[in-house]
Amino acid sequence: MEKGKDYDEIMKDNPELAEKLNRASKERLLDKRNIDGVARALSRYVYKNNSAADIVIKAVKEGRWLQLELLYGYYSGFEDDRNEGGCAVADLEQLLKELLRSLLY
Repeated sequence: MEKGKDYDEIMKDNPELAEKLNRASKERLLDKRNIDGVARALSRYVYKNNSAADIVIKAVKEGRWLQLELLYGYYSGFEDDRNEGGCAVADLEQLLKELLRSLLY
């Protein structure tokens, strides 16, 4: 895998892996035991990033469950929105790349 590839390219080049990861992420995110945590984590993300609402809505619309689950995992550990740093969109892209690289190689 080339270093410069972004999330979309990696997922397009590995459709079976992409489908498997997205399906598993969707199941975990939509589990009723996780709904409150998912809502809080996504709220924190939107609060910390001005353009995040559009990104989250687009991810849901396009079925990017892996991307949403990564956001959930990152933000679920923060207790107080005002005192914690946030994950920039570029940071999220880097996290996705690293996750996919670890699964592919």
